[in-house]
Amino acid sequence: MTGYPGALGHLGSGSIGRSVHVELPSGMLELLVPREAGVPASMRFTFSLERLEPAAALRLLRMRQRIMNGGAFEVRTSAGTVGGGDLPAESGAFFDHAPRGSDQDG
Repeated sequence: MTGYPGALGHLGSGSIGRSVHVELPSGMLELLVPREAGVPASMRFTFSLERLEPAAALRLLRMRQRIMNGGAFEVRTSAGTVGGGDLPAESGAFFDHAPRGSDQDG
């Protein structure tokens, strides 16, 4: 099992499923986990490699690759599992990698 450190920013539950928002070093992870069995989870992973030490950038890129590979995942805190599901390979997550300040370019 692979783990990545982060801070739980939000945990919600509604009629169609759960939402989990996790703050990561230089990134954010938003999960939507449906209640209905057999429906895959969806994920949005936003990150920036700008100003990161090489080791921290490598951790984010490894996390991105792990998500792209799909499969089972869990979000855990010290209190236990707060969400989980299955992601399809490649198409299961939306990634946004935009350097900060890019809106100021030319």
